[in-house]
Amino acid sequence: MDFERLEALLANDPTLSALVASGTAQAPLLELAARVAKETQPLLEQIAEPATGAPERLALTAAVLDGAAALARLAERDVEAQRIRLGVVAPTLACARGCAACCHLRVEISPLEAERLAPVVRALGLEGAVRARAETVGGLSRSERVHARIPCALLDAEGACSVHAVRPLACRAANSLDRRACERAVNVGDGLLTIPVDPVPLGLARASALGVEFASAALGRETAPSELHVGVARALTRPH
Repeated sequence: MDFERLEALLANDPTLSALVASGTAQAPLLELAARVAKETQPLLEQIAEPATGAPERLALTAAVLDGAAALARLAERDVEAQRIRLGVVAPTLACARGCAACCHLRVEISPLEAERLAPVVRALGLEGAVRARAETVGGLSRSERVHARIPCALLDAEGACSVHAVRPLACRAANSLDRRACERAVNVGDGLLTIPVDPVPLGLARASALGVEFASAALGRETAPSELHVGVARALTRPH
C-alpha cells in the first residue's frame, strides 16, 4: 500500500482538508481509507476479469460499496465509544426520513456507484426522470444547483429517498444538526454554508469513498466522479 500517495489524496480532498484544518484528526481518516482500499482491491480485480458476467459484476460492485460503507460505520462506532470514554456528548443529528434539503444539492458519484444505482433506477421505472434531470442539472455548479432549488429525481412522493439502501457514499456522509437551518439555506440558496454538522460521519464516509477511489485507480479503473443524474444516465445506456 502506497501510504504516501493515499495520504496525498486525502490531503488534496477539499472536504477532508477542511475538516483536518478545523481540528479533525487525520490519522483515523487515513487508517480507514487504507483499510477500505486493501479490502476493496481483490473485489475490483474480480470485476475486471473478462470472464466475469454482468450479474456477477453487479454483485461484486455492491460488495465493494457496501463494504466501504460498513467500514465507515465501524469507524464511526469506534469514535462514538471514544467519545463516551472521554465524557464527550455526541451531537444529535436532525436528519430524518422526508427531510430533503440536502437532496437539492449537487451530488457527485463514482463510476462504481453509478453502475450500482442504474439497475435499481431501472427497476423503479425512473430512467426517464433521471435522464431528464441530468439534462436540467447536470451542468450546474454547486452554487447554481442550490439556487435552482431542483430536487433529486430519486425522491419519492413523500420526499424520501427511493434508493436509500444503496445511496451513494456522499449522501451517507451528509448530515445536519439543525433541520430548520437546512430548509432556510435551500430557500435562500446560500449553498448550505451555515449548516452545523457532525464532522465525524462526514469525514469517515468521505475517507471511505477515497479508499475505493484509490484502489480503483491502482487497477487502472475510471475514477472521475460525475453529477449523480449524469452518471446514472450514462450507466443506463450500457448493456445489462
